[in-house]
Amino acid sequence: PLDCSSLDEFARQLNISTANIGWCCDPLAEISAMVYCSGATPNRVQKIAMIGMGLTGSIPTFTSFPSLVELEVASNRLSGSLPSDFLGASPDLVKLDIANNDFSGIVPALDKNSRLEYLAFYSNALSGTLPSFSSLPALSVLGAGNCLFHGPFPDFVHNPNLSEVYL
Repeated sequence: PLDCSSLDEFARQLNISTANIGWCCDPLAEISAMVYCSGATPNRVQKIAMIGMGLTGSIPTFTSFPSLVELEVASNRLSGSLPSDFLGASPDLVKLDIANNDFSGIVPALDKNSRLEYLAFYSNALSGTLPSFSSLPALSVLGAGNCLFHGPFPDFVHNPNLSEVYL
């Protein structure tokens, strides 16, 4: 796909050996058990699913994956703070699961991700106040428990689809 060089950089930042992974794929084919392409022209990465793989390092920005719909990197050993723009170029993102890692700092604004339906960042060392989720009208599941948040609880009045909240 067009995203081959971005995938190589992504793998490098997360200390993934690319020796046995063929990142580039034919249309409609899986790149691997972890990365899926759109199958459309141009062929773009739509899903990255690397749960419980022992990944280390800091999470990169995803500005090179404009067609990303799902990002699942839960239950690894990823650390550091979340870049302020790490999802800014993925406006079609529907699912973000970064739970059970070692992220610290604050949760960045997700106001450019209005299609987000599933958001899980529980069991990290994230701190500060919980951000407003008013710019996420499609949000239906929020997992934010077991972190170091303090301060006022956000108002969920602008989240009519929110059916599950774990704090």
